[in-house]
Amino acid sequence: QYSQAGIVHRFSTTTEHGKLSEDSTVPSDVESDMALLANAPVLFRTPSSFSLWPALARPEGEDGTVFSAPNLVLPFADWTWETADFGPHWHWIHAPLLSGTVVEHHGFTFEDSGPWIHWLETH
Repeated sequence: QYSQAGIVHRFSTTTEHGKLSEDSTVPSDVESDMALLANAPVLFRTPSSFSLWPALARPEGEDGTVFSAPNLVLPFADWTWETADFGPHWHWIHAPLLSGTVVEHHGFTFEDSGPWIHWLETH
């Protein structure tokens, strides 16, 4: 449906423990990340205040399409709302989230990505 869309790879690991590739190859200024999110052909976001603001700044209509997982609420997170009516261009989709609670429950570690990648593929 969104044939004009492209994928911008922003997160991957490096050989340096605990460091992501965007820490060394992508400019660190927050404004460029916000602009990337606000102007993406289609925005897929997870619950975070960082991605919420550029998602809300997008134009209404097809040019501002947003797909978002509902926010996690107490006791799993500090959000006080799961979904809201931001207009017909905003689509709430239920998807599994690799939250801190899930990571702790399964004992996932940054160094061993296999188990949490398997969890994402199977949920």
